[in-house]
Amino acid sequence: TWEKEDTFGLFMGGYTGSASNVIDYITIATPSNASGFGDLVVATYDLGACSSHSRGVYGGGNTGSMTNNMGYVTIATAGNATDFGNLTVARGEAVPTASNRTRGIWAGGWNGSANVSTIDYVTIDTKGDASDFGDLSAARRAHAGSGNSGTRGIFAGGYVSSFVNTIDYVTIAANPTVTATTFGTLSSGRGQLTGLSNTTKTLFAGGGSYSDVIDYYTNDTGGSATDFGNLTASFDQVGTCSSTTRGVMGGGSTGSNSNVIQYVTIAVPSATASDFGDLTVARSQQCNGASGK
Repeated sequence: TWEKEDTFGLFMGGYTGSASNVIDYITIATPSNASGFGDLVVATYDLGACSSHSRGVYGGGNTGSMTNNMGYVTIATAGNATDFGNLTVARGEAVPTASNRTRGIWAGGWNGSANVSTIDYVTIDTKGDASDFGDLSAARRAHAGSGNSGTRGIFAGGYVSSFVNTIDYVTIAANPTVTATTFGTLSSGRGQLTGLSNTTKTLFAGGGSYSDVIDYYTNDTGGSATDFGNLTASFDQVGTCSSTTRGVMGGGSTGSNSNVIQYVTIAVPSATASDFGDLTVARSQQCNGASGK
């Protein structure tokens, strides 16, 4: 998911018992129920998304098999998504993304038989196929990504041969090809978590076997993540969006699919998330996306 100038947040696709094509939107500053925005090109779950100020691009995921398809929407104009191009590798199972408002990157995932280390990039406002950017420090899936520092893309947790607590980063504007650098650690190894951030802090929430833990990380400082607070309940596979001040998390699974939307104030650690409203459809395995300020 992503946001436009601290205004709109979009929750895209997901799993309702089968792949969903639903795109919902919210106004991040105003708690309320989500409204319908449009449809994905193809119903998909476990996809990743990123944005510029005007355009949101999603890619990868599972349509019944792993896909390399990318689509886009114009964020200010509700409507159905349009084809953008293709990733270099078809993959799903939480394909984390990060962006600096110009370039968007997709990192890792699952190709249907093995974990993927590949990082792809696109120029968000120029339709076309993705190009190779580099690799994660290890091939992994079910991890989280965020990139609102505007400089670094940060990727945390996931599954290698077991769940890991590793945090990697790349410099989004760097010349390809680069390998991600290990940056720090989560409070515990877990997968199916989600990431969101502003220019200062990145939050990683939920995951594992339905966790309510929220960790936070200072974007430009390596080391161990710190306890931020808790979700309203134990979730995994949550979708996210954020503004400079507020992080919003929608849907996910508590053992069954949820329509709950909850939020935190990013600058206030030791907080429990508050109720925001409801999605139009209960679902999990949505976009695990991030974007720059």
